[in-house]
Amino acid sequence: MKNLRTLVTVSALLVSASFAAHADTVLLGSYGTGAVNPGVLNSAVSYSPTTSTVNTGSTSTYNISPDGTWHAALPTSSYVSFNAGTAPGGSYVAPNGDYFYTTSFILSSALAAGTGTLSVLADDTVSVILNGTQVLAAAGPMGPSNSYAKCSDTGPNCITPTTVAKNVRREQIELNTGAAVASSTMPE
Repeated sequence: MKNLRTLVTVSALLVSASFAAHADTVLLGSYGTGAVNPGVLNSAVSYSPTTSTVNTGSTSTYNISPDGTWHAALPTSSYVSFNAGTAPGGSYVAPNGDYFYTTSFILSSALAAGTGTLSVLADDTVSVILNGTQVLAAAGPMGPSNSYAKCSDTGPNCITPTTVAKNVRREQIELNTGAAVASSTMPE
């Protein structure tokens, strides 16, 4: 057996959201830094290398394909990773650890408050922080009730979108992947 500091490896992330205030709707989505904005209000999802397990020295992200292994991408979104080779069947297997991604958006004064829904898919799991408050916790570590055969057996994961409703103001979303797991044991 090999003791690992962190079990969850999250190298791919997908977020889709809509926020409504009055009669207007604002769409958010995940897309890589080199990709064309798919018509959403937020910035491209950036990687935070200095706080992540793998320090690539770059904030670049890439759209990657679920390749039939993960749930299809949500509308206005793509799976995003710090390495283009981390898709299912890809050439790079990211080490277990924490991977941090961020995106931001600003609501106009007309849309300064409202109710929003945020749908998330991630391989393996993800925590979501909105304006400094965790609104979605990552799934727990590998164990009898969570085998991580493909990704976490419980949400958020790459199999079933997890949706959160939240009241918002002018916010920034910070996507903190894998942060809920402190330690675990995994066979070599």
